[in-house]
Amino acid sequence: WLQLINQFFAPDAIIHFQLTCEENENVKTRSFELNPHTLAHYFYFNRKSGIIKQCYSMENPTEHMLGPLGRLLECDTTTVLDVHKNGTKVHHEAGLSIYFNTQNLIDLWEFRTHTHIELLPRVFVDTLRNSSHHNTMGSKKLGSGKGGDNHPKLNSSMTLIPESPVTGYGVPEQTIRTLEISETLNHMKDIMAY
Repeated sequence: WLQLINQFFAPDAIIHFQLTCEENENVKTRSFELNPHTLAHYFYFNRKSGIIKQCYSMENPTEHMLGPLGRLLECDTTTVLDVHKNGTKVHHEAGLSIYFNTQNLIDLWEFRTHTHIELLPRVFVDTLRNSSHHNTMGSKKLGSGKGGDNHPKLNSSMTLIPESPVTGYGVPEQTIRTLEISETLNHMKDIMAY
């Protein structure tokens, strides 16, 4: 990962991640700052935590030439799709700004999520629907007045939905921990240099 990062990022590049969590009506954000070395760990642990594919799509990006300083690529509507090994997909809506130096290496990468949606494969939804339908019919035959709301077979159908591979911020728990540790290491490096 480090070799790949070194092909695209300047040695002193700064990478900002802002993640958003929407729980009920509360919106929380967390920001992280990484360097290219810790970014390599971020991508490594993303893979290790179950993300098998990550796709970026930018809608109407704009490029600004900054003369002898390089160029800036900005996109307010960037879509990132994370595909997890259990079939779950996480669709992120974000803003992305990338500053390239004169050697066409990235000096600054800012990624700001606005929202995310977790998508389940159709097979899980169909299986749950079929299981729920059969269990509800069975509970009506048993004379349950609640239509099967507390029926053990109906509740067991909920186990057909796979456990979510992501936190409320739309990324795996292991990725959040990696971001936290990487940011701490960055700050410690600054303190040690002082």
